[in-house]
Amino acid sequence: MADNKQTLLANIENAFRVHSDQIDQLIKGFHEEMKAGLAMTDPTDKSSELKMIPSYVTGYPTGDEQGTYFALEISGVDIYVCQVKLKGEGGKLAINQYQYKIPDDLTAGDDVDILIDYVADCVDDFQERVQSAKQTVYSMAISLGFAVIQTGVNQGKIIALEHGFDYPNAIGRDAVDLFDQRFKAKGLAVNIVAIANDGVCTLLAHAYQHPSTRIGVIHSAGTNCAYYDKVTNIGQFKSAEDQQDMIINTEWCNFGARHLPITQFDRLLDQQ
Repeated sequence: MADNKQTLLANIENAFRVHSDQIDQLIKGFHEEMKAGLAMTDPTDKSSELKMIPSYVTGYPTGDEQGTYFALEISGVDIYVCQVKLKGEGGKLAINQYQYKIPDDLTAGDDVDILIDYVADCVDDFQERVQSAKQTVYSMAISLGFAVIQTGVNQGKIIALEHGFDYPNAIGRDAVDLFDQRFKAKGLAVNIVAIANDGVCTLLAHAYQHPSTRIGVIHSAGTNCAYYDKVTNIGQFKSAEDQQDMIINTEWCNFGARHLPITQFDRLLDQQ
């Protein structure tokens, strides 16, 4: 019995052991997927496991930028509103942040404007808390947990709502316009100037304090990576003469189906 148990454990261990030659193949496969993803010109193209989505964010923070800005993140049913004061002087900053929850009865419905109005109320409440100047219109960046096809730094169409949200009339609408219209209707003193995902935001935030930063990695409920690449390496910008670098959202959480070893447990999950 003991020998059988040891054999079983050894077999399980071997199934999950990754050898050096497999590592080399994974690296090669990852590079191939990156190259294929960068070459795609159609956002709906599925020829690569890595979407390699252009962020339209070019250039590098220096740590000398100054100003007061607002940020909004919607992650699942959590809403985070931030006031960020960039002080320059090599990346000095101050952050005020408050977290709100989206009620269960606002996760689905016929009109997504009702949800956005609630988000606007949260932003308004936050501005009261930090006593922001009402006569000043602040620039705001937003980060959404929705699937968005981005067509500019402040443009992106919602193609799917995730994390249990269901508002059919949100699909196909420009995310920035949607939020901007409702915020203006509520009289909020903000102007949405950018939309970005969490990987891009992580890279930029760290680069402000450490200007040599070139990659941002997320490890939480999921994982993702954003990094800088040449604009001329991006398929949809091949004809561009712009030599700037742009941040790419890899969506590397999708990597693996074609390259990672499959165990008996993976097969069992697939069957179920």
